[in-house]
Amino acid sequence: MVRSSTIINSQLWKKSLGDSSEWGFDNERQRLINAFDSFRENANVLANEIAIDLPDFTVHDETHLDALWEMGSQIAGDGITLNPIEAFVFGGAVLLHDLGMASVAYINGVDDLKKGEEWEDALEYAFRQSYGRPSTIEDNKFEDNKILKIATESRLRLLHAHQAERLCFLEWKSSEGITYKLLNDTQLLDHLGEVIGKIAASHWWPIEKVEAELKRNLGSPTPYPVSWSVDCLKIASLLRCADAAHIDNRRAPSLLKVLRRPTGLSESHWTFQNKLSRPVLENDLLVYNSIRSFKEDDIESWWIAYDTIRMIDNEIKYVNNTLKNNGREPFKVYGVKGANNVNILSEHIHTQGWEPVNLDVKISNVSHIVKHLGGAELYGDFKYIPLREAIQNAVDAIEAKRKLYGWDENFGKIVVSYGEDEYGRWIEISDNGIGMSKRVVTEKLLDFGSSYWQSSLMMDEHIGLLARGFKSIGKYGLGFFSLFMLGDVSVTTRSVHAGPEETFALSVNKNLNHKPILKKVNRTQQIPDSGTKVKIYLDEEVSIEEIAKSLSLRHLREFPDIKDTYGQLSYILKLMAPTLSVDLYLKMETEEKIIGANDWKSIDNKELISRLIGYEFEALSTEYKESIEKFQHLLTPIYNQRGEMVARLGIMPISKRNVHLSGMITCGGLISEFTNRTIVGVLTGEAITANRYFCKPYITVSDLSTWAQEQCSEIEKLKLDFILQCSAANIINLCNAHTQNLLICDTNEGYKSFNDLVSMDLSKEIVLTERNVMDKIEKINENVIVIGGLGGSFFEVTSLNYINYWPLENEEDYSFRGNKLVTKAIAENWGVDVNSITEVSIIKYKHDEGVNKAIGVNKYGEEIMKKVTLLKMPTLGSVKQ
Repeated sequence: MVRSSTIINSQLWKKSLGDSSEWGFDNERQRLINAFDSFRENANVLANEIAIDLPDFTVHDETHLDALWEMGSQIAGDGITLNPIEAFVFGGAVLLHDLGMASVAYINGVDDLKKGEEWEDALEYAFRQSYGRPSTIEDNKFEDNKILKIATESRLRLLHAHQAERLCFLEWKSSEGITYKLLNDTQLLDHLGEVIGKIAASHWWPIEKVEAELKRNLGSPTPYPVSWSVDCLKIASLLRCADAAHIDNRRAPSLLKVLRRPTGLSESHWTFQNKLSRPVLENDLLVYNSIRSFKEDDIESWWIAYDTIRMIDNEIKYVNNTLKNNGREPFKVYGVKGANNVNILSEHIHTQGWEPVNLDVKISNVSHIVKHLGGAELYGDFKYIPLREAIQNAVDAIEAKRKLYGWDENFGKIVVSYGEDEYGRWIEISDNGIGMSKRVVTEKLLDFGSSYWQSSLMMDEHIGLLARGFKSIGKYGLGFFSLFMLGDVSVTTRSVHAGPEETFALSVNKNLNHKPILKKVNRTQQIPDSGTKVKIYLDEEVSIEEIAKSLSLRHLREFPDIKDTYGQLSYILKLMAPTLSVDLYLKMETEEKIIGANDWKSIDNKELISRLIGYEFEALSTEYKESIEKFQHLLTPIYNQRGEMVARLGIMPISKRNVHLSGMITCGGLISEFTNRTIVGVLTGEAITANRYFCKPYITVSDLSTWAQEQCSEIEKLKLDFILQCSAANIINLCNAHTQNLLICDTNEGYKSFNDLVSMDLSKEIVLTERNVMDKIEKINENVIVIGGLGGSFFEVTSLNYINYWPLENEEDYSFRGNKLVTKAIAENWGVDVNSITEVSIIKYKHDEGVNKAIGVNKYGEEIMKKVTLLKMPTLGSVKQ
């Protein structure tokens, strides 16, 4: 293969291996040139295969590889020279750095990618990205072409740098037994193969890792001059900047774009690179110019170009700082013109018919934004939220460790401690979960709005975790910042993959007006096992009682009179974490278990109901105890189709005004919202808002209907009074079950159920009215039906149903549902389809619309007039056949 003019004319080549070289030793240089030419010819065969596996990616063939010599020369400037061995190493690293994106770079092709937990992780990650949920047994990911394509591309992209390290030493064998390698000079391969691979891989590393692993100098191989040593940091930095900066139209030729027809984000990348010429130098800055203007259809591409240019600018600055800090000469180029100013950039990268305006979020007061968007503005002034978020993070960490090692719910422990020291009062939440590495602490923990559990970093650190079905509670990357609602925060953590000596402590001032401090702890503070401790030093105005009261206030409950701190904390934890999957302890002078892992499924009914009040059963008032005793047998489990218990509920209509029993919907074991007061127990679910105030239960309407039907039969046996039966019937009706013999209305013949209405002798005209007249009426007229608690008001199953329309789908499903229940019974009585009773014959309640009718007399014999709904039997054409 003929050496390209792009390489030959580059300053890096000319002054090292080319005609302008002053290094002497012509024989040795020629040997390097021959080895490089052979190396390049072999590597280009693989490079041309990348497009087969990644057709939507911009060009990664020899034109890109050769262009890096030119880009490197431009960025480095005349002050940076390479000796011949360094030039060979640079050229080799250039050749290898992207070859791992071709499946043929793996001995067994793409099959090598489809092995082990990493492949299963990639499949699961692709599935979640595509379908927005974890996969189930019913989802056959291994035959889903869309998922396979995404996962394969992801593996090639993630592995290509790692594979670059190995490529020099791989051998491909033909059917005739002939062996092929990329670098055929055995002596150069033996001495330089490993460092070439490392430098090639390093273009994908964080700059800190490049500095840590490649700041050495490698001596030259025999018989080359001893002065031809290799400055590995200089070569890695050169490759890194040259690769980042090559974004011109050589990477996205027009004809090739037409032929490949990339779509989506890939199309935008092709478009912007297709429109850019090679950069020029201006006052030691790279300057990119467009060869054609970006029209309105190209707006997204222009902004991607802008973001990419900013990335290149940052990369050059990071590299130059690293070189200077390690005693090396920085590169001539120190940035990219217009990288931080759209007005300047648009002078070079032109637009047509529109004008870019810098829409970057400008935060002049970082602490204010984080404090409010991560605190009060998102969660309100509810001081229990930080504890909920800290416990949720601990649960995620423990669940991750369980999945990673295949452990069951017996593993794991969260301890909430309270105390006081010379710095003030504090609450600490500690766990023995998966812990955090230094990289997670520095890159993700304080990255506002970025969730570690949704990141590729998590996949890199914990191979197999996604494939084992791990799903985090946390999604939004906001919860940690809620801690500052209470005070200053310190985090001590040790990763599951590190020893005790790798325990790090992070201290963060609540106002964020001081930079966070990260350091390794001394031996006495090291964590013996992996895990995390989050300590919050409470502001002076924050008390435990205030935290407890905020929990009651948020959920419209009366805070009981609890004076001691231990009792207040116990109340908070019981009410806040009733279905936790991890053992939860409270520690002050002693340590006591408050919640057992998933014990909500097995503790007796009385204990579970009491927990939802925040007390032990024996500590409750007599009225509470009597009510719980009477109805607690109605609390029954509900299972999903996989046989997992997802709820434990009972319908408990209670007439005592000072007894407030209700159920709770939990997300990840922690409180989200309460149910209607008539529904008692717990439902597990998934949050539908970032603050987790609204949650959709896991059980289906079908499951709920089956449960409600069973509840109806049991409630009938209790022979409750009319009002309580109506209350229970309301919930049963909302759950799409049949109210059967429960009383739902009053007539001149007495209280009646749905079944009663169906079998009664009804006239062809019925007058419906609401229950609110019942205390005024002594005698009901014939053909008048008074709906008992099921009238046109908005009844819900969850207490905050104006956002979460569960179990029904929208507000209209709730409106007038009680009326429709009675109307349905009347329709069955008449033998007509309920839908045939149209607006012609039924006057619906809408504000003051309606018909005034006499519905009965009061105790004084006075006639009572009321706006009513009038039902008339439809014509014979509507009668059921």
